[in-house]
Amino acid sequence: MPLTVSLWEGDGLLHLNAGFTRLREQREWITAAALEREVFKRTVLFGEIAHIGDSTLLHGGVRHWVKREKLAVDLSLQRLHLGSGNHNGGVIGVSWYEL
Repeated sequence: MPLTVSLWEGDGLLHLNAGFTRLREQREWITAAALEREVFKRTVLFGEIAHIGDSTLLHGGVRHWVKREKLAVDLSLQRLHLGSGNHNGGVIGVSWYEL
């Protein structure tokens, strides 16, 4: 059940998702919320939280669109909480979209 809402007169978006998955021989809820906002020309701050079973992912960073809606570079940090503890990391990503 995805839902996206435009915020800040089109400069930002709120994404909400909910659903089920079958993991560990049982059905589990998946929920996620993400927020993004353009802060400079072609530069977006983003953050998200996702939850499935007893695991939670926090992820946030900055995305710069080298070419709008085609080529992006991301720098972000994430924290994954599992039943066994927390795991932290950084992500450097290059994304190419052919929309």
